[in-house]
Amino acid sequence: MDISLCHNLHAKLYAADGRCLVGSANLTGKATGRVPAPNIELLIEAELAHPEVCRVLDAIDEVSVPGTVQLARQIREQADLVRADEDAPQMLVVGETEAQSRWLPETRNPERLYRVYNGRHGNISSDVLAGVLRDLVHMDIPPGLSEQDFGAAALLRLRSLTEVRTLNESGALNLDDAKRALIADGLHTPDQAQRAVETIAKWLSYFDEVGCGSFGGTG
Repeated sequence: MDISLCHNLHAKLYAADGRCLVGSANLTGKATGRVPAPNIELLIEAELAHPEVCRVLDAIDEVSVPGTVQLARQIREQADLVRADEDAPQMLVVGETEAQSRWLPETRNPERLYRVYNGRHGNISSDVLAGVLRDLVHMDIPPGLSEQDFGAAALLRLRSLTEVRTLNESGALNLDDAKRALIADGLHTPDQAQRAVETIAKWLSYFDEVGCGSFGGTG
Protein backbone atom coordinates (compact mmCIF):
# COMPACT_ATOMS: atom_id res chain seq x y z
CA MET A 1 0.00 0.00 0.00
CA ASP A 2 1.28 3.45 -0.95
CA ILE A 3 0.67 6.47 1.29
CA SER A 4 1.07 10.03 0.02
CA LEU A 5 0.79 13.31 1.92
CA CYS A 6 -1.00 16.33 0.51
CA HIS A 7 -0.50 19.49 2.55
CA ASN A 8 -3.68 21.31 3.65
CA LEU A 9 -5.94 18.72 2.01
CA HIS A 10 -9.30 18.29 3.77
CA ALA A 11 -11.34 15.90 1.64
CA LYS A 12 -12.50 12.31 1.57
CA LEU A 13 -12.91 10.16 -1.52
CA TYR A 14 -13.46 6.40 -1.49
CA ALA A 15 -13.00 4.66 -4.85
CA ALA A 16 -13.65 1.10 -6.03
CA ASP A 17 -14.54 -0.51 -9.36
CA GLY A 18 -14.87 2.73 -11.29
CA ARG A 19 -17.20 4.39 -8.76
CA CYS A 20 -16.43 6.68 -5.86
CA LEU A 21 -18.00 8.33 -2.85
CA VAL A 22 -17.05 11.95 -2.22
CA GLY A 23 -17.95 13.87 0.93
CA SER A 24 -17.29 14.54 4.58
CA ALA A 25 -17.23 11.06 6.13
CA ASN A 26 -14.05 9.71 7.68
CA LEU A 27 -13.51 5.96 7.53
CA THR A 28 -14.64 5.46 11.14
CA GLY A 29 -17.45 3.65 12.89
CA LYS A 30 -19.32 6.85 13.72
CA ALA A 31 -19.03 8.14 10.17
CA THR A 32 -20.08 4.90 8.49
CA GLY A 33 -22.97 4.10 10.83
CA ARG A 34 -21.47 0.95 12.33
CA VAL A 35 -21.81 2.11 15.97
CA PRO A 36 -24.65 3.54 18.08
CA ALA A 37 -25.36 7.27 17.66
CA PRO A 38 -23.49 7.66 14.36
CA ASN A 39 -22.74 10.98 12.73
CA ILE A 40 -24.93 12.33 9.96
CA GLU A 41 -22.55 12.52 7.03
CA LEU A 42 -22.84 13.65 3.43
CA LEU A 43 -21.49 11.45 0.66
CA ILE A 44 -22.15 11.81 -3.06
CA GLU A 45 -21.71 8.89 -5.45
CA ALA A 46 -19.95 9.65 -8.73
CA GLU A 47 -18.10 7.98 -11.57
CA LEU A 48 -14.38 7.81 -10.91
CA ALA A 49 -13.92 9.04 -14.49
CA HIS A 50 -16.02 12.16 -13.88
CA PRO A 51 -14.01 15.19 -15.15
CA GLU A 52 -14.18 17.02 -11.83
CA VAL A 53 -13.10 13.94 -9.86
CA CYS A 54 -10.20 13.46 -12.28
CA ARG A 55 -9.23 17.13 -12.00
CA VAL A 56 -9.09 16.99 -8.22
CA LEU A 57 -7.16 13.71 -8.17
CA ASP A 58 -4.65 15.10 -10.68
CA ALA A 59 -4.23 18.27 -8.59
CA ILE A 60 -3.60 16.15 -5.48
CA ASP A 61 -1.04 14.00 -7.32
CA GLU A 62 0.87 17.10 -8.44
CA VAL A 63 1.56 18.30 -4.90
CA SER A 64 1.65 15.03 -2.96
CA VAL A 65 4.85 13.55 -1.53
CA PRO A 66 5.50 9.95 -0.45
CA GLY A 67 4.49 9.33 3.16
CA THR A 68 7.62 7.47 4.25
CA VAL A 69 8.49 6.24 7.72
CA GLN A 70 11.52 8.56 7.66
CA LEU A 71 9.33 11.59 6.94
CA ALA A 72 6.88 10.58 9.68
CA ARG A 73 9.71 10.37 12.22
CA GLN A 74 11.12 13.69 11.07
CA ILE A 75 7.76 15.47 11.42
CA ARG A 76 7.20 13.90 14.85
CA GLU A 77 10.65 15.01 16.02
CA GLN A 78 10.05 18.57 14.83
CA ALA A 79 6.60 18.65 16.44
CA ASP A 80 8.12 17.55 19.75
CA LEU A 81 10.79 20.26 19.49
CA VAL A 82 8.18 22.92 18.79
CA ARG A 83 6.02 21.70 21.69
CA ALA A 84 9.01 22.01 24.02
CA ASP A 85 9.53 25.67 23.00
CA GLU A 86 7.51 27.97 25.26
CA ASP A 87 7.64 30.77 22.67
CA ALA A 88 6.36 28.67 19.77
CA PRO A 89 2.80 29.25 18.55
CA GLN A 90 0.61 26.60 20.17
CA MET A 91 -1.99 26.72 17.41
CA LEU A 92 -1.48 28.45 14.09
CA VAL A 93 -4.30 29.05 11.63
CA VAL A 94 -2.74 30.45 8.49
CA GLY A 95 -4.54 33.60 7.39
CA GLU A 96 -6.11 34.15 10.83
CA THR A 97 -3.40 33.94 13.48
CA GLU A 98 -1.21 36.51 11.73
CA ALA A 99 -3.92 39.13 12.15
CA GLN A 100 -3.28 38.96 15.88
CA SER A 101 0.48 38.38 15.85
CA ARG A 102 2.19 39.22 12.56
CA TRP A 103 5.15 37.04 11.70
CA LEU A 104 8.52 38.40 10.70
CA PRO A 105 11.54 36.18 9.92
CA GLU A 106 13.53 35.41 13.05
CA THR A 107 16.59 33.37 12.13
CA ARG A 108 19.48 35.42 10.79
CA ASN A 109 20.84 32.57 8.67
CA PRO A 110 18.17 31.46 6.18
CA GLU A 111 20.35 28.63 4.89
CA ARG A 112 19.60 26.81 8.15
CA LEU A 113 15.90 26.56 7.35
CA TYR A 114 16.10 23.78 4.78
CA ARG A 115 18.56 21.81 6.90
CA VAL A 116 16.20 21.85 9.88
CA TYR A 117 13.20 21.24 7.61
CA ASN A 118 15.00 18.04 6.55
CA GLY A 119 15.83 17.05 10.14
CA ARG A 120 19.51 18.00 9.94
CA HIS A 121 20.01 20.11 13.06
CA GLY A 122 22.56 18.22 15.13
CA ASN A 123 25.14 21.03 15.16
CA ILE A 124 22.70 23.91 15.76
CA SER A 125 22.38 25.28 19.28
CA SER A 126 19.04 24.90 21.05
CA ASP A 127 18.28 28.64 21.09
CA VAL A 128 19.01 29.06 17.38
CA LEU A 129 17.10 25.87 16.56
CA ALA A 130 14.04 27.17 18.42
CA GLY A 131 14.02 30.30 16.27
CA VAL A 132 14.36 28.30 13.04
CA LEU A 133 11.48 26.03 14.08
CA ARG A 134 9.27 29.02 14.87
CA ASP A 135 9.96 30.38 11.39
CA LEU A 136 9.10 27.01 9.84
CA VAL A 137 5.84 26.82 11.77
CA HIS A 138 4.78 30.26 10.57
CA MET A 139 5.87 29.59 6.99
CA ASP A 140 3.62 26.48 6.84
CA ILE A 141 5.53 24.86 3.97
CA PRO A 142 4.45 21.37 2.82
CA PRO A 143 6.72 18.48 3.87
CA GLY A 144 9.03 16.55 1.56
CA LEU A 145 10.00 19.32 -0.89
CA SER A 146 13.28 19.53 -2.76
CA GLU A 147 15.61 22.36 -1.82
CA GLN A 148 14.64 24.40 -4.87
CA ASP A 149 10.90 23.90 -4.29
CA PHE A 150 11.36 24.76 -0.63
CA GLY A 151 13.15 27.96 -1.64
CA ALA A 152 10.35 28.90 -4.02
CA ALA A 153 7.73 28.27 -1.30
CA ALA A 154 9.74 30.30 1.24
CA LEU A 155 10.04 33.18 -1.22
CA LEU A 156 6.30 33.12 -1.88
CA ARG A 157 5.62 33.24 1.86
CA LEU A 158 8.14 36.02 2.30
CA ARG A 159 6.55 38.10 -0.44
CA SER A 160 3.25 38.00 1.46
CA LEU A 161 4.76 40.24 4.16
CA THR A 162 3.67 43.86 4.08
CA GLU A 163 7.24 45.13 3.86
CA VAL A 164 8.03 42.89 0.89
CA ARG A 165 4.78 43.68 -0.91
CA THR A 166 5.89 47.30 -0.72
CA LEU A 167 9.17 46.23 -2.35
CA ASN A 168 7.29 44.60 -5.23
CA GLU A 169 5.18 47.72 -5.74
CA SER A 170 8.03 50.22 -5.63
CA GLY A 171 10.73 48.07 -7.22
CA ALA A 172 13.24 48.86 -4.44
CA LEU A 173 13.53 47.77 -0.83
CA ASN A 174 13.90 50.89 1.28
CA LEU A 175 15.17 49.62 4.61
CA ASP A 176 14.74 52.97 6.29
CA ASP A 177 11.06 53.17 5.34
CA ALA A 178 10.47 49.57 6.46
CA LYS A 179 12.24 50.27 9.72
CA ARG A 180 10.14 53.36 10.39
CA ALA A 181 6.96 51.40 9.68
CA LEU A 182 7.93 48.70 12.19
CA ILE A 183 8.73 51.27 14.86
CA ALA A 184 5.43 53.04 14.18
CA ASP A 185 3.43 49.86 14.86
CA GLY A 186 4.51 50.16 18.50
CA LEU A 187 5.78 46.57 18.74
CA HIS A 188 9.44 47.15 17.82
CA THR A 189 12.22 49.23 19.32
CA PRO A 190 14.57 50.92 16.82
CA ASP A 191 17.15 48.16 17.35
CA GLN A 192 14.54 45.42 16.88
CA ALA A 193 13.23 47.11 13.74
CA GLN A 194 16.76 47.43 12.32
CA ARG A 195 17.40 43.72 12.95
CA ALA A 196 14.05 42.78 11.41
CA VAL A 197 14.57 44.63 8.13
CA GLU A 198 18.15 43.34 7.82
CA THR A 199 16.86 39.79 8.30
CA ILE A 200 14.15 40.29 5.68
CA ALA A 201 16.79 41.55 3.23
CA LYS A 202 18.96 38.48 3.91
CA TRP A 203 16.04 36.11 3.33
CA LEU A 204 15.07 37.85 0.09
CA SER A 205 18.60 37.68 -1.27
CA TYR A 206 19.08 34.04 -0.26
CA PHE A 207 15.73 32.60 -1.34
CA ASP A 208 15.65 34.58 -4.56
CA GLU A 209 18.69 32.50 -5.55
CA VAL A 210 17.28 29.24 -4.14
CA GLY A 211 13.93 29.65 -5.83
CA CYS A 212 15.65 30.25 -9.17
CA GLY A 213 17.80 27.16 -8.74
CA SER A 214 21.02 29.08 -9.25
CA PHE A 215 23.07 27.41 -6.54
CA GLY A 216 23.98 23.99 -5.23
CA GLY A 217 23.09 22.23 -1.99
CA THR A 218 23.71 23.81 1.40
CA GLY A 219 24.85 20.59 3.11
